[in-house]
Amino acid sequence: MEIERRLLVEMLFERNELDKAERAERDLPERFEPLAHHETLTALGIDPALLMTQADNLES
Repeated sequence: MEIERRLLVEMLFERNELDKAERAERDLPERFEPLAHHETLTALGIDPALLMTQADNLES
């Protein structure tokens, strides 16, 4: 399952996690597989498995 980076960045901005949003913008490809990028996501404080379960909500 791929997720659009912009959706994650928007979620982080909404949480007022600006540094994390900027890092995600810089370190993740435009579309990414959460499990394949688990190190980056974990460094951002995001659980890749949880992100996958929430992916449909990000797109809403």
